[in-house]
Amino acid sequence: MAYWSSHRPVSKVGLIYTRLLRSVSRHIQYNRLRFLDTSLLAAHMKTSWPTIFVPIVTSFNHRGDVFIEGTKNIISFLYDQGIHGIWLLGSYGSFPLLSSDERIFITTEAVNHAQNLGMRTIVNVGAPATRTAVELAQHAEKCGADAVAAVVPFYYSSTHYRLANNLEFFSSLVENVRIPVIYYNNAGATGFSPSNHFIRELAKIGIAGIKDKGDFVAMAERCQEMRRHQPDAIYLSGATSVHLQGHLVGADGVTSGTALAAPKLVTGLQAALDDGAIDEALRIQKLILKVRVAMGRYAGRAVSAYDALAHFGIDAGTCRSPWLRLTEIQAREVIQEIDQLVAEL
Repeated sequence: MAYWSSHRPVSKVGLIYTRLLRSVSRHIQYNRLRFLDTSLLAAHMKTSWPTIFVPIVTSFNHRGDVFIEGTKNIISFLYDQGIHGIWLLGSYGSFPLLSSDERIFITTEAVNHAQNLGMRTIVNVGAPATRTAVELAQHAEKCGADAVAAVVPFYYSSTHYRLANNLEFFSSLVENVRIPVIYYNNAGATGFSPSNHFIRELAKIGIAGIKDKGDFVAMAERCQEMRRHQPDAIYLSGATSVHLQGHLVGADGVTSGTALAAPKLVTGLQAALDDGAIDEALRIQKLILKVRVAMGRYAGRAVSAYDALAHFGIDAGTCRSPWLRLTEIQAREVIQEIDQLVAEL
């Protein structure tokens, strides 16, 4: 028989119940503290982070091996263009084509190089398995990344998984790192389109923000839903195609792969938005949309980025199979068209 300090007898069942309540209380307190940490970090992000993050391509040599110097060359090039935010190992970074060891190696080298230049980094750690994503997130945090991001665990996302599966995945990330975790909404690649309810639940478990794209109404609803439950949540427009649109719904910034091919247009658009020059922003946004059409004419836009970087004199290496580079004729046509559009700035 167990006793309280008053020496009143307590049954074993009562003692177990009491311990359970204490455990739950500690767990709730811990999660509240983590939520507070996330909110403070997100608030800091909103005031100190750059408004443009570029999802860089990953550099490979012609044998298909990682060419880390090429990745560093891209980061340095963007810094010289006045861009101070890097989105590492995202869709442009061909992360599904990389092994975990390769992602760890690239994260180590790229984050260190960006830090030496005073740049901010967000590392995508999305993976089909929760354990893999957590390991990648912990490594990114150890390297000094400013935040991590993840898509939903893909492949089974539109068949086997329900809301609980995806929430468990993101809860594990939030619980195992102390840097902000951002939800990377890429419905086209994952087959999962988030509901407003899902966004609300993400905010409740401590997700710090969302990288998002879609039509105007959908983006506005998701932005408002996230901030209703976490006022300092980061909201990033997920592509330069919705750069202006995102600004109008309250985005804190943009992730722009187009900046690899036309950095002056992207920084020019952001400058117009910062100045409140909406007419000029609309003009530049239209130019950017045309650049995106040119980049995606013969292959995924990320593939064209290698040719665009080469045009700038940057040794960015090449892509990895099954991606295929543009032909010389295709590349020449695309680059000439982009140059003409940039000249209209």
